[in-house]
Amino acid sequence: IETKNDVPPPAVTEGSGLIVRRWRVDKSPAAPVEPFGAPITEFLPSVQIGWGVSLEATLRALADSADDLTPIDLLELEVGYGLIALVDSERDGELLERIKAVRRQIAQELGVIVPPLRIRDNLELKPGEYTILIKGIEVARSELMLGHYLAMHPGEEPQAGLGIPTTEPAFGLPAVWVSAETKDQAHLAGYTVVDLPTVMITHLTEVIKRHLHEVLSREEVQKLLKRFAETSPKVVEELVPTLLSLGGVQKVLQNLLREQISIRDLLSILETLADYAPI
Repeated sequence: IETKNDVPPPAVTEGSGLIVRRWRVDKSPAAPVEPFGAPITEFLPSVQIGWGVSLEATLRALADSADDLTPIDLLELEVGYGLIALVDSERDGELLERIKAVRRQIAQELGVIVPPLRIRDNLELKPGEYTILIKGIEVARSELMLGHYLAMHPGEEPQAGLGIPTTEPAFGLPAVWVSAETKDQAHLAGYTVVDLPTVMITHLTEVIKRHLHEVLSREEVQKLLKRFAETSPKVVEELVPTLLSLGGVQKVLQNLLREQISIRDLLSILETLADYAPI
């Protein structure tokens, strides 16, 4: 084992391969030999190897603990196994392409780039069930009836006997599940009939819009200001950080998004902040 700065190598008991000396990663002097001490499991800020603990096992434990600290996804969609075909492009699933379109749509409407959405299957869900998570916390859940279409008639209760009553998940409207054989009948009765991907993507879009302020981080605000400064540098220089901190700008933008107000016109927002921040 190589050491630096005249630090003695760890002592190893003859024939056992057990390391009984402790040393630090910050090049501080090694601690005294502790042949009869209890196993040491404290790894940060020191790397400490105790009696009966091998270096290989300790380093493996450090790597495993680092993996546990992987940042959570800002946006997640979990689907039951019956909905996997909707997100599998190899099985003609169209949901991925629709999600790309939704991200572009929200960016154009509200002026914020939606973070990437992670999609994964969850065997704990019912076959037609899905959940939407923000920062690892479930914010919406719904269940689709596989092999059916959703029929809605605005302003009216569903016609009796047309299908299985349900509630449209995005807006809470009364609706019915209709089969492929009865969807034409629903059309003739004045219903709006949509397929399962449309139901899910509409729900996802509305959930993202309602929670967009929660995923607008300081880093994203900094990117917005940096891009804006390329065309209007004086406005940004006057406001941040002289009159308002980056966190203050973030709070204002978050409050606007919470009210479903677009921040696409960033020039007007920043000029207004610069006018009223000193008051």
